[in-house]
Amino acid sequence: MDAADNFPGRTWGVREFVRRVAEATGDDEETARAHAEAVLTVLAKTIWRGLA
Repeated sequence: MDAADNFPGRTWGVREFVRRVAEATGDDEETARAHAEAVLTVLAKTIWRGLA
C-alpha cells in the first residue's frame, strides 16, 4: 500500500484550479493565475533538467 492511496486524486480544470489557488491565498484570480503559472513553470523546468 502506497501513502498516495490515502489521498485519492482529484481532477480540476484550469479555471477551478486557479479559483482554488485564489481562495487559498486570498488573491484575486488574475494574481493567482500568475503565481500558479510561475510555480508550474519552475516545476516543469526542474523536472525536465532531472530527465535530461
